[in-house]
Amino acid sequence: MRKSGLIPVLLEYREAEKRAGTYGLAWLEKAVHPMPGRVHADYLQLGSRAGRMSCTKPNVQNLPRTKTYRGCITAESGSCIVKADYSQIELRIAAVIAQDVAMLEAYRAGQDLHSLTAARLLGVAPEQVTSESRQLAKAVNFGLLYGMGARTLQTYARQNYRVSLTLKEAEQYRLRFFTAYAGLRRWHRATAATQPTETRTLAGRRRVDVKAFTERLNSPVQGTGADGLKWALARLFAHRDEAPDARLVAVIHDEVVAECPIEGAAQTAAWLQEHMAAAMTAILQDAVPVVVETTIGQDWAGTPLPQEIGV
Repeated sequence: MRKSGLIPVLLEYREAEKRAGTYGLAWLEKAVHPMPGRVHADYLQLGSRAGRMSCTKPNVQNLPRTKTYRGCITAESGSCIVKADYSQIELRIAAVIAQDVAMLEAYRAGQDLHSLTAARLLGVAPEQVTSESRQLAKAVNFGLLYGMGARTLQTYARQNYRVSLTLKEAEQYRLRFFTAYAGLRRWHRATAATQPTETRTLAGRRRVDVKAFTERLNSPVQGTGADGLKWALARLFAHRDEAPDARLVAVIHDEVVAECPIEGAAQTAAWLQEHMAAAMTAILQDAVPVVVETTIGQDWAGTPLPQEIGV
């Protein structure tokens, strides 16, 4: 990977300029309801063609995942934010759909797939993988999963993970990725060769008239994730008596955010973790373990609670 001192600074400046215009005071003035002083977004159950929910007025799903922004979403006095998200769920689902032996074995062994991919891309042992190398692996894993070519991977890695690649490096990493995960390669080739116009999620939900190759890969994976998340929300509602003081405040694709009194944080975290895992496991069965990670904090960014009132 080539590095330039100017490129990261320029990208950071452009990103800050764009975000200030999109999520600055103008966003806040439109988003906050004058009566309770809170944001009340509208959720559309089938907001995307793959079946994911979307969000509008305002779109809180698009808020940047940085502490700067998510740290502004705070709990009221005496309460805390508990967030729970599915760990690498799209990669887990893709491993099941593609029946990729290497990916399935890694997850069953409790390995971190990003670190494993980094090791295979760079030819090093997993324990030698650095945080920078793991960022490269995340770009490659998520970029190539849905059919990107080398040039698109270049742009995707730079814009989303601040990883600069030459075209030759992108081509090499793409080759090594599909050599490491032969099941994904077979799935891609079969999908391209048969050119189906109908896709189904692992739960059986059908989507018709799917023409683009990338969508034929994307739809069953993201659609299965959406099915599992909605099933989780149904379970949480049915078992709401297990965390009666908790209230869900946001749903972001593979993440559920709740607010509750500080003394009920552990109970709320266990409630989220149990029912989110059970819902997705009902779809994936025992093909791959489902991992739900929870964080308790003062805000959506996960800022730790003060020690004197911590849980």
